[in-house]
Amino acid sequence: MNQLPQYRVNADGSINLPFGRTLETYINSLPLLVSCKLKKQSQLYVNESIKAGLITLKSVEGAIDYITWKTVQGQKKSTNRIDDIIEITDKEREHVAKFKQNAAQDLTVWRWILFCDGSIGCERACGGLGECRQECSNFVLKNNLKNDFDMHKCAVRVITKVMLSNIEDPLPVQLIINGVHKTSILLTPDPKFTRINLSLQTRDKVIAARCAHRNTGVEIAIKMLEPHNNSNETHLIHLHKTSKDLCTEQQLKRLIERDDVRLRDKSGPWTILDQLVTTDLKEQGKVLYYQCGDTSATENSFERYYQLTVSDEMWLKQGRDCGQFCFGIDGNYDLNNEKAPVLAIVIEDQAGYGSPLAFGLSDKENHYTIRMAVQAIKANIPCNDPNCLHRYQYIDLPKRMGFRCQLECTSNWNPLAMMDKHRPTKLALQGLIHGTILCWFHIMSTLEEHLKTWKVEWPLRYPIALAFKIVGRSRSDEEAVEMGEEYNKFINSLSLDNNIKDHLIRDLRVNWICDEWRKSFIDGGQMSQIYDQPNAMAMTTNNLTERMHKTVESRCSGIQTVVKFIEHLYGTKIF
Repeated sequence: MNQLPQYRVNADGSINLPFGRTLETYINSLPLLVSCKLKKQSQLYVNESIKAGLITLKSVEGAIDYITWKTVQGQKKSTNRIDDIIEITDKEREHVAKFKQNAAQDLTVWRWILFCDGSIGCERACGGLGECRQECSNFVLKNNLKNDFDMHKCAVRVITKVMLSNIEDPLPVQLIINGVHKTSILLTPDPKFTRINLSLQTRDKVIAARCAHRNTGVEIAIKMLEPHNNSNETHLIHLHKTSKDLCTEQQLKRLIERDDVRLRDKSGPWTILDQLVTTDLKEQGKVLYYQCGDTSATENSFERYYQLTVSDEMWLKQGRDCGQFCFGIDGNYDLNNEKAPVLAIVIEDQAGYGSPLAFGLSDKENHYTIRMAVQAIKANIPCNDPNCLHRYQYIDLPKRMGFRCQLECTSNWNPLAMMDKHRPTKLALQGLIHGTILCWFHIMSTLEEHLKTWKVEWPLRYPIALAFKIVGRSRSDEEAVEMGEEYNKFINSLSLDNNIKDHLIRDLRVNWICDEWRKSFIDGGQMSQIYDQPNAMAMTTNNLTERMHKTVESRCSGIQTVVKFIEHLYGTKIF
């Protein structure tokens, strides 16, 4: 059941409310308006104020039932909603300051009139009850209306008004309600409800369910009725007449058909994912970082890229308890049908099994998106204090591009990262964590491919791989260089073509024990003395880490869309 939002009743009978969903929730809760359908006049003040540079307008988080388009001049516009949020521009803050000093006149930036459409048998301006009198000038007109904004059919008006000086107040919207549906005491039969009269939030959920999962009207109607499973028929009929969270299957079908056409090119999986992230997952504290990406930013700026990092309270605690020494990081393009890169970050739990720490979804895998994901994890690893509540807060990113989660307590989480040989990952993690070590499963897989390519005979492959591995078991840079020389001598002693010998020697020198990769190449399992943890072993030397990644990623396999991938992680579903 929706709770009424905070509000203030003024001396003139008007009411002040905040922007967003709460405004519509309050309007829908009023007995005068609970059964009627409200139509809207145009928002001239808002459009003029935006054009004049006084304000900017943004949709409430999770909004989807609206249309965006570009004008001939390239200006982006969208249909307005009652739950839109107004923000003042920096330039106009000076105007507000002058007004408060009585040095300037206040300005109306929002004035929107909503009016009852008269479909519930209201008394009309001509005095007719549910229909016009024959002598009325509207009697001969189609639908008895001169135009779409003709308010002839009912006297009820809902006026919302915002002044420039009030935009940043906690309750900026002034709500004024005038008129009644009937002045006559005559009773009229209950009207038949044929038009969709859902709240904007419910419309958003219906459209999301349709676009994300292709749900039918019947399936969505069943989902909507779940909270009322124990209600009798009389109560359900009453709900359909009075609730803006329910409608008939036929009405839902028309809404779905409309949006299948109207939103075909707009509401794809990424739009639905945005709603899931900014509502349910954010409310549950599962989003560590969300950035929509600024396409106007340069390619060498982190602000250009889409990045979503999600986790879970239990995963983060396991990261603190089991991931202090090392975590695994790997990118995968096969977990959704759009081939969007997914960064899987895992740790080895107390039982030796792979456990997820976080997942990062981006539009491009590079050192910017990888760094954003790991930074978000590091900022949210909880402390070890058993009495700490591990409170967190969400902080908006600049330019309204998203938000990030920040834990109030701090942790000294500074592990190694076990990775494939991937330069963007290494670059992303420099200076952010203790260091990087390479996964030996991939190192040996790469060597195996080289031996095949260079057509090394089978009897020699195992000795070469063993010698290669011995170099990797070095405990220091100096020892790695020395063992590299011994490896060269061993290769030169084999019955191989000189060309193959050169390939093998050069491969070790250039690709593995070079300055760039040497510290990551020498086995991280021998580096536990760095933390003075004798029993701490990194996830290397065999294919353990690879198997852990495969285990974690296999739980998310078979996913069709990016929406279903995220839903699958948490067992949730939109609507």
